[in-house]
Amino acid sequence: MSESETDEPVVGNEGWADVLGKVLRSKTGKKKTLVLSKARKDGQKRKRAEPSVEIVDEEGKVKESDEQQAEESDSEAYLTKRQLRERQEKRRRWEELCRLKPEGKEQQEQQLRKIATKGVVQLFTAVDKHQKEVQKKLSVAGESETKRDKVMKSLSKGAFLDLLKPKEEQKEDGKAWSVLRDDFMLGAAMKDWDKT
Repeated sequence: MSESETDEPVVGNEGWADVLGKVLRSKTGKKKTLVLSKARKDGQKRKRAEPSVEIVDEEGKVKESDEQQAEESDSEAYLTKRQLRERQEKRRRWEELCRLKPEGKEQQEQQLRKIATKGVVQLFTAVDKHQKEVQKKLSVAGESETKRDKVMKSLSKGAFLDLLKPKEEQKEDGKAWSVLRDDFMLGAAMKDWDKT
């Protein structure tokens, strides 16, 4: 059995629905406009009709009470959108007053960043290679403590730093153009070409 089949009343805002229905059904004159709400907007200041109290100090001067100061701070909360926008724009201009735009060193910074990145990558690969070499040497040495100590003593800081230095690549003979090689036509067939 569903809820629509039961005789229980539906819980909700029936009164609100009735009032809204009456307002929508009401007819207005041709020149008369219908005002649905005269409530204050959020942007409007809400004034209270409370009697103001003045505080007089020992010298006879009138001080502002905390309530008056609170009302003044509340007035900022109820500024119009335009006033808020103007205030934000003024604050933004004030903050940017003494700021300097960076000079055109972006390209240099980018190059330095690339160099640093390459250096870090090179360092980590060298550390990885060194660790693998140490593991290989230790596995070859076996479980003998004396052999392991010799392997550990053979490792030096200089050997590790040599891994960091760039290695000069040697050109392979087969990949270069044969005319450009230093030993071009120095074979046995061309050795004594002028003596025949």
